Amino acid sequence: PIANAGNPLEICSGVTTTIGGNPTGTPPPGAPNTALGYTWTPATGLNSTTSANPTLTLRNPGQVSYQVIVEALVSGCKDTASVTHTILPNPTVSAAAPEVCAGFALQISSTPNGGTPGYTYSWSGPAGFTANTQNISRANATVDMRGTYNLNITARKGCIGSSNVNAIVNQ
Repeated sequence: PIANAGNPLEICSGVTTTIGGNPTGTPPPGAPNTALGYTWTPATGLNSTTSANPTLTLRNPGQVSYQVIVEALVSGCKDTASVTHTILPNPTVSAAAPEVCAGFALQISSTPNGGTPGYTYSWSGPAGFTANTQNISRANATVDMRGTYNLNITARKGCIGSSNVNAIVNQ
């Protein structure tokens, strides 16, 4: 058989991804209908060590290498392939909203950290509010603007972080 562990991937921490080749194992040319068995090592983060294309979920950033052994079940012939995947850190973000009085500007700020800089921002808040900027400034604040503002940031490599903040607008 011919083993194919697939291409190296960059995977965000905590995201589940299918690994392995397409196909992971190819029967020998002289016996195209040969049944194949698969053994992946190490088992860390895999949902199966005997599937052709297991899913991988890891939380700790860094590199991890996997090896797949493809065996022709009738003959016992084997081939091995390896691949190294990179687990990327998710960004973190904090948000702050100082208490304001109605009629003044409601200022909400965010501070991203980690991940791969080049962030995009997606805010949602009270009364259908949305924005795509790092920080928010809402002129002439009203009590209808108070409440929870949720923020998702996406780092350049696609990893996501989130935060929320409660904005207080006094009469």
